[in-house]
Amino acid sequence: MRLLRSAVVLGLSLSLLALGPCSRIPGGRLTGEVASELPDDWSFVDELGTCAIETRPSFPHSVTVACYSAGGELYVGAMNGADKSWPKYVLEDSRVRYRAGDRIYELVATRILDETARNRIFRARAGAGGREVAKDLAAPAHYWIFHLGPRS
Repeated sequence: MRLLRSAVVLGLSLSLLALGPCSRIPGGRLTGEVASELPDDWSFVDELGTCAIETRPSFPHSVTVACYSAGGELYVGAMNGADKSWPKYVLEDSRVRYRAGDRIYELVATRILDETARNRIFRARAGAGGREVAKDLAAPAHYWIFHLGPRS
């Protein structure tokens, strides 16, 4: 009986990994229609709040992330980025697949290190939905920001 229970748990775990993420539980390869063109303006993602990002193309790992735009460009963030797996995977291989709704976009993720840019982007995230944001609001050092753009 114990062996059967272990097999069921293992089977469920493997099936979850074969799918995209579910809330805070990471998944595998994202499913959905792959978009043939990229949007000119990503501001529509501000209404979504969260999206899914797939990293590590050789062995897909996907997670749910905060997604937002600034100046029509697409960004995702990682609270405590140094402690998470997916940002490390992105630093090793910048190719990502990004799912917004039921469409998947094949992109490249670039970590934003410039403090002026980080703060501007972080304020855009904080101000989503028309919220008031202090002009001197700064991105915490542990919050990693990635720009998602077209693959070359």
